[in-house]
Amino acid sequence: MSAPVRLALLAAALLSSATANTMDDFLRASSAGPMAMALCARNSDGSKIEGTSKFCKGAGYDKLVAAIDGSFAATVAKAPANIRPLLKRDQAWFNEMVQEAAYTVEEADEAELRENLADTLRKRATVLDDFARGFGRGGLTGAWANALGEVNVTAVEAGAYRLDAELNSDYGSDKHWRCKLKTTVKPRPDGWLSGITTPAQPSDGAAKPADSVSIKLRRQGDTLRVVLLATEEKWSSFNDPDCDRLGQVTGTYFARASRDGTDKTDTGFVTPTFDCARPETATDEEICADPDLATNDQRLNRA
Repeated sequence: MSAPVRLALLAAALLSSATANTMDDFLRASSAGPMAMALCARNSDGSKIEGTSKFCKGAGYDKLVAAIDGSFAATVAKAPANIRPLLKRDQAWFNEMVQEAAYTVEEADEAELRENLADTLRKRATVLDDFARGFGRGGLTGAWANALGEVNVTAVEAGAYRLDAELNSDYGSDKHWRCKLKTTVKPRPDGWLSGITTPAQPSDGAAKPADSVSIKLRRQGDTLRVVLLATEEKWSSFNDPDCDRLGQVTGTYFARASRDGTDKTDTGFVTPTFDCARPETATDEEICADPDLATNDQRLNRA
């Protein structure tokens, strides 16, 4: 598949206005980079720290980071080959987020922030261990998670499911966004399940009401793909007090074995025209993550 076609697919999916060349230079495959946690190993300028930083050792982060690296290595070894790059991408994003947050924690030197970071690291190791046991889940129900948070899927009636999403992005300083959404999704003819969210409303009666948005989900192999659909206006001016940023919701989620489900559904992996076990760019990764993008890739390359 040609690079321009892949870039066009991703641009359409993300409503990006970036040029193909710019995206090709910027969006390289996250799964191709180093997976070891940068926290405690690298400075803010990317240079390597010799030994263990006093900041990490004093807070015990070095041991927590080692636990994450160990859990990730064990988990990625158990992941199916076509899912492994998506898991690596998720870990790379977590790594980036934690590294950014750590700069704020070190500068502020506040006990609450230090403990919050430690809690984030502990939870990541636990979640990764859950992922290792979650591969092979046969249905939709249960808990699914990624670097930014978790969604829970519960069967509510024949063919319908309740979706509860809670995402939390914390890059330190004022770059902290959370989002809680809920909806009921029902099957569509195209294999997806979709629904309309029920937003919380601003407490200020004079404020603009929060609009509902469409959301859809389906299995993509051993992952759950969740896609939030909204107009450009809703992306930029969503007024739900429980959701700071809609963009956190769309993503790839991995099964948590500690909260497994018992239902069954189609778990097929929609394969594009290239090998999802070896994506070359971030565009490739996103196409492999999304059944519709993978289908469009097939269609465009048959033309």
